[in-house]
Formats: sequence, C-alpha cells, structure tokens
Amino acid sequence: MGITKELVEKLPEVEAFKEIITELDSNPGDDELIACGLGRALAKHIKANENTDDCVKILKTLSVRSSRFVDHLISSKVVDALKTSNFDSWSDEAKTNIASALREFSLVNGVDTFRAYELIIRLLLEGPPDCQFEAAAALQALAYVSALKESIVDSPQLGEILAVIETTEDMKVCRPLMAALNNLSVGSNMTRLDAKMFVKGVLSTIVFAMNNINDGDVLKDTYCYTRNITLAEEDIKVYLCERGSEAICKALQHENGSVREHAGGLIRNLGTNGPQSSKRKTDMIDAGIMPVLVKMLKTDQHPGARLQGSYALWNLSNSSLGARTILDGGLVPDILNIFEKVSWDEMINSEIYKSKLVGVLCCLCANAGEEGCAELRGYGLQNHLHPLMMSKDPK
Repeated sequence: MGITKELVEKLPEVEAFKEIITELDSNPGDDELIACGLGRALAKHIKANENTDDCVKILKTLSVRSSRFVDHLISSKVVDALKTSNFDSWSDEAKTNIASALREFSLVNGVDTFRAYELIIRLLLEGPPDCQFEAAAALQALAYVSALKESIVDSPQLGEILAVIETTEDMKVCRPLMAALNNLSVGSNMTRLDAKMFVKGVLSTIVFAMNNINDGDVLKDTYCYTRNITLAEEDIKVYLCERGSEAICKALQHENGSVREHAGGLIRNLGTNGPQSSKRKTDMIDAGIMPVLVKMLKTDQHPGARLQGSYALWNLSNSSLGARTILDGGLVPDILNIFEKVSWDEMINSEIYKSKLVGVLCCLCANAGEEGCAELRGYGLQNHLHPLMMSKDPK
C-alpha cells in the first residue's frame, strides 16, 4: 500500500502512526515520502503538541535518510515546529529522539538547524543521558560549520556548554563537547576567535580538563584545541604555561599516543619566540618537562609523539635554562644515542625526523655558554655535528 496522502491525513490518529512506522520499515523512496506530505504533517502536529512521541519517533527514522530528504524536512518547518513545541510535555524518549534527529540535521544542514540551537542546549542540560549525548554530538556538528563558529562563541549558552564539561561525569557526553570546542578552535588565529574565546573563559575550562580529566578521547581534543589556539596570541600562551605546565608534563606520559603527540605539539607552540618566551620556557622547564621529552624520544612507540616531542625539545633547548637543564640532568648521552640510532631516511608525517634532533644539538651548543660547551665537547658532541657540516647530502 505504501505511505499515501490519505494515510498521512489521518494523523495524529494512533493507528495512522503505527501504519506509517510499519511502512517505513520497507524503506520507501524519498520521492514517495515527499509527495505524500509527511514532513509538513509532522511539523504541523509537533507544533500543536499532538502525539509528539509518535511524531518524533518517525522524525528520528526519517532523519537518517538522504541529505536531500533531510533538507526537505528542514524546509517543511520541522525545526521551527520543534522550537515552539511544549518541551515540558515531552517524554524522555521523545527528547532523545528529538536530539538524535537534530544531530542528523546538523550534519547535513548546520546553518538552518542552528535555529534550534537553544533547544539543543536545553536538551543537553535537561535531557536524560542518551539525549545529552545526542545533543552534545549535534553541537559538535554545528561547531564544525565555519559560518556558525562566531555565533556559538558569542552566544550566552557557551558558558552552559563549558559548565557541562566541568561538571559531567559522563565521558560519553564530555567527548563530543570537547570535540565541539576543538572544532571552534580550527582557524581561530585567522579570525581572532582565539582571543574572543580567551575572554569568554574557554581557556579556564580547557585547563580544568587538562588537570582533572584523564579520558584519552577528551584529552586528545583538549590538546588539539590548545595547539590551534596557541598560534598567535601571546597572552594565551602565557596563561597556559602558568596554569597548565604540570598537566602538560603529565599528558606527555598518557597511555593514549595521540594525547602525547598533541601535548608535544603544544609545547612546540609554547616554546616559540615572543615577548614572554623566556618566562614561558621557564614555566615548562620548571615543571620537569625536559627529561620526560627525552624519554619520549627514546622509548615512545607512537611516531607522531616522537616527532612533536623532538620539536618541543628543540624549542625548549633554545634557551640558556634549557641547555643547562639538559646538561645538569645528564641527558646529553641519551640525546646523542637517540640521534645516532635514527636514520636520515626515517620520515614521520612526511618530515625528516633526524633533522629535528640536529636542531636540538645545535641549540644546545648555541645556549650552553663557554663552560657548557666544554662539557658538550667532553661528551663528543662535535664528533656528531662535524660530519653534517662536511656533508654534501641535501638532507
């Protein structure tokens, strides 16, 4: 029989809903569903709070169809109907189905789904656990849309998102929320959203996560966020060094290789030159990061962690304190041993890994001072650098 206009016109009768749900199991085509006016009918009855549970059960089923059909549902005013429907009358199952549908809508057409942004936030705050996860995932999808990033950062609801990250014990909810912040951070140095997020208190939540959350997926996005947001603003770099250096040192030893990699990448950014680079490097070195980096280069099985760790050690060794810390810590033999074992043919992420270790050795020489250079000669450092000076190999 299929889903006909006549059947749809019988809504919101319970039997009509049952028949439609049964017919959807046979996977009718998009054209059939569009022609029967089901999207407009659902919008009408959701708005009027008529048998909302069955309406949104169908809506969830329809939301995973083609992008074309999801756009049809949105153009049928379903999102607007959800905004004006009576939230307090929805069952927990209905709230979860609505959040799930909005998640799918956000993946297909984030700009139009953003009209339901406040509803998504309310579902995050007041829905049952499964609903909160779906709402968080919807926010993750919305935050990926470049045209929406500034609106999300400017919204008063941003503070509520941050509060959930700091208070929830459900990592299933926390993961997409941190991924949403990470999405917001991509390209933020080009749009000045990095500075705006700093003012809005996002960095406070990030530091909270660095210090208090151990979930690998959450921390991976946390440290991705910090890498993206430390490409320009000096104040952000100083803030993270002052409040997060010990947490960064701990992250370098996390069981998740991606966390270690991004923690190393963050140190690489924080160790770059700038007005307060000396203070930043001192904060990190005082947190005990240097020996941990050397151990990472020596034993870490995650290639990306070793690459970013080598960049991090390179930048931190480019200071008198960094060079002295390496010498006083007896780390030079380990560094030279690592250097000798690495082949010039070893590529990590299309980069010559050994060249970063050359940078470490050169910075040691440049910053060790006269007494330090004498110590380096005692380790035979010159014997490792001299062949490079004489080589005609472009590597």
